Amino acid sequence: MSLNMKKVYQVIMKDGLRDYRYLNSKIKPINYSEENKGFIAGFRSKEMLHSSKGFIMTSYEALLDNQDNLTHWTPNPYITLSYKDSARLHVQGHEEEKIRQINTFVIDIDDRTVNENDILLACLDLGFTPTLVLKTDRGYQVYFVLKNPVYVTAKSGFKSLKVAKKVAISLKNALNKTLPVDMLCNDFGICRFPTSKNIEFFEASFLYDFSSLLTWSLKQSDNETNSNAKMILRKSPNRQIDEPWFDMLLHQSDVKGSRGIMGRNNITLTLALAMYSSGQSKETCLFNLTEFNARLAIPLKESELNRTIESAYSGKYEGAKRSYIINLCQEWVANDLEAKDLFKTSSWYKFKKQRSERKNSHLKEWREDIVEYLRETTDTVKSHIRITRKQLIAALNIPSATLSRLMNSLEKDRFFQIERFMGQDGGYRLALTQNVVVNELKAKKKESKEVLATYLGSTDMELLVNSPAKSTKQIGLFELDTG
Repeated sequence: MSLNMKKVYQVIMKDGLRDYRYLNSKIKPINYSEENKGFIAGFRSKEMLHSSKGFIMTSYEALLDNQDNLTHWTPNPYITLSYKDSARLHVQGHEEEKIRQINTFVIDIDDRTVNENDILLACLDLGFTPTLVLKTDRGYQVYFVLKNPVYVTAKSGFKSLKVAKKVAISLKNALNKTLPVDMLCNDFGICRFPTSKNIEFFEASFLYDFSSLLTWSLKQSDNETNSNAKMILRKSPNRQIDEPWFDMLLHQSDVKGSRGIMGRNNITLTLALAMYSSGQSKETCLFNLTEFNARLAIPLKESELNRTIESAYSGKYEGAKRSYIINLCQEWVANDLEAKDLFKTSSWYKFKKQRSERKNSHLKEWREDIVEYLRETTDTVKSHIRITRKQLIAALNIPSATLSRLMNSLEKDRFFQIERFMGQDGGYRLALTQNVVVNELKAKKKESKEVLATYLGSTDMELLVNSPAKSTKQIGLFELDTG
């Protein structure tokens, strides 16, 4: 893919970096001055990343000079970074509360069995497309870049950061329904560095308004809570330490630290949070986790254990997150564990009947069937299928009169493209609009906004892509009580 990499970095970083090096610039004009901006960290290999062996950059000049040697970076700049040693080899300070601004949400997909087309289709199902998709050693990373950065300040109690984390979680949860998303990946931490060799998809015009993403995120939460097609939950009075998962993790000794946040550090923090939320004293927590740590083949240092417990009891967190618990138990206890094995929750489930058991199927259910059929018979390369009416009736096992009503309904549905053919062999030319959209986006047959508008409709386009200035005002947004 032929790309102007400077433009790619500017789209992501925005005003987070200076134009030129503060000292020793080779290209800065004489007497040129600019204000200090953000700090980012760069790493030349994954091995160096794991030991924090990297370097600090504060300008586009430095970023472009080093682009050929970078494998990882921090796309959301920090207020400051520093070196922990006199040799200036190891970077420190890249912590969430030191973030200067949030430029992008990055979703990590640790599975090479999917491809960029699958990712674009999954995103279109949510109603928008990523700004950038890049390939990694183990899968892909997906960037949703903001039109305007969200600035993080201590004065507001880091409220902007907390709200942004809720949006990040909503994005992960929504995409995780169809893609193998790494749910434990740091929301605003270190990411794979984009290069001309690893970028699979990039569209500079797909920039998102944060307030609209927040609105979408809140709707997602409401849908999860109120969906009557899923379980109706009754809150459990049980403490987290009484749940089955707690004992499973507490007595798991085969946990390593080489897997970063999915290893012993994350389990230790999760157990500590469970004890904190269950009303256990810090002394009780320390006693139990000291025993847990002693059982590990490679235990944490005492100072690190104490620091983790202090963090859990700091009041920043309410308790261990359900999604993290499930992922940790599947990773370290047994990969076939399900929520019902891990939590004591009284639930009632409503299951849809099989097609053969339904007496009167609604058009919505037939719509789901034809979507499934088109997903099996078409893709982003072969986006259309031509089929006779008789063949379609047989394929869906649908009554003729119902098919007529279904097609009349789908012709008004922007998620389908339907062309009718009359005559003895009359039938249809059918496509899922999302397949056509991905094909055109990748082939650059039309302007990207025009292509996306075909799928989303003009209203949603105004909300999400390059929204008008009035909706991008960030002041006051974080004064809202978002829960």
